[in-house]
Amino acid sequence: MKLVWTYDEKRQLIGNGKQVSDDYQLGTNETFTEPPEGALAPITFSENGNWCGTAVEDWLATNTPSNVTPEQQTITALAQQVADLAETNKQLEQAITSLATGGDK
Repeated sequence: MKLVWTYDEKRQLIGNGKQVSDDYQLGTNETFTEPPEGALAPITFSENGNWCGTAVEDWLATNTPSNVTPEQQTITALAQQVADLAETNKQLEQAITSLATGGDK
């Protein structure tokens, strides 16, 4: 089983991934590429096959009330750091698995 991610005509992520069989054939606007954890909406699937989330600064500019405290801004920045580290950790785990199984020689 693996996950399939769907995007709309603007190439923006729709919902969550759905589980499909290993021999599943992708349909229009579908990909096996998983969006990065912690990415901020809208999340767009680029022409080169990567997901791109909205920058924290852009998201905050359009989604933050004007009375946000410095503590809330710090929490938001820390949450982004956690998301970035989770993505880095995922990439490192994939590299370790690849090395352990003899891939990418």
